[in-house]
Amino acid sequence: MDKTICSKGIEELQERTRNALQRALDPMAAMELIDTLQWLGIAYNYEEEIDSWLNKLINWDAGDDLHATALRFRLLRTDGFPVSCDVFKKFMEKNGKFKESISQDTRGLLSLYEASSLGASGEDILLKP
Repeated sequence: MDKTICSKGIEELQERTRNALQRALDPMAAMELIDTLQWLGIAYNYEEEIDSWLNKLINWDAGDDLHATALRFRLLRTDGFPVSCDVFKKFMEKNGKFKESISQDTRGLLSLYEASSLGASGEDILLKP
């Protein structure tokens, strides 16, 4: 296969991805795309677009969606944004344990597990069973 054809294909895919990030209206879709790009190790190609989204996500509230809350927390913390672990308090009972209802949210629990590695000293909320 000709290198020129491959290079053009790569450039086209990069442009389509860049456009998807720039035109995304749904914060959840943007976060999942950013997460995928980071997982693939190609996020460096889209730093400007990712930074733009992360700055928007600082003030975005994911509501009662554990997956969205944990993903937002992880993406922002990974990029050095100061995010309080208090965002997880809405998923906890008064006794300090996580609500039983989240045990059915497999995706949310996985995201919470991934986010827990970014807890700082004294942030015990991310260590709760």
